[in-house]
Amino acid sequence: GRMDQCCAFGPRPVLMTFDGDRLDCEELSLKSTLHLVIVELDGTKDTTVILQRLTKCYPVPDDDAQRGVHELLGAINQRIVRAA
Repeated sequence: GRMDQCCAFGPRPVLMTFDGDRLDCEELSLKSTLHLVIVELDGTKDTTVILQRLTKCYPVPDDDAQRGVHELLGAINQRIVRAA
C-alpha cells in the first residue's frame, strides 16, 4: 500500500502527508533524539477490520469518533512531528 512508500526513505525521518491520491513527502531535520515506543499488548488484531474502520473516516468523518481519528492522524500528528 501507500504506507510502504515510507521504506524508500530509509532511516531518515520523513513527514508523509496523504490527500486523496496525492502524497507529499518532507524530510525532517530533528532538533533532538527521536524516541520510539513499540508496545506488544499480546492481543489479537484484525488488520482488515482496522483498515475498513479507518477508511470510513475519510474523506469526511460521520461521527465524533471518526472526527477524533481525523484530527489525531491529521493536525495533532503534524504538530507532534514538527515539534520533535
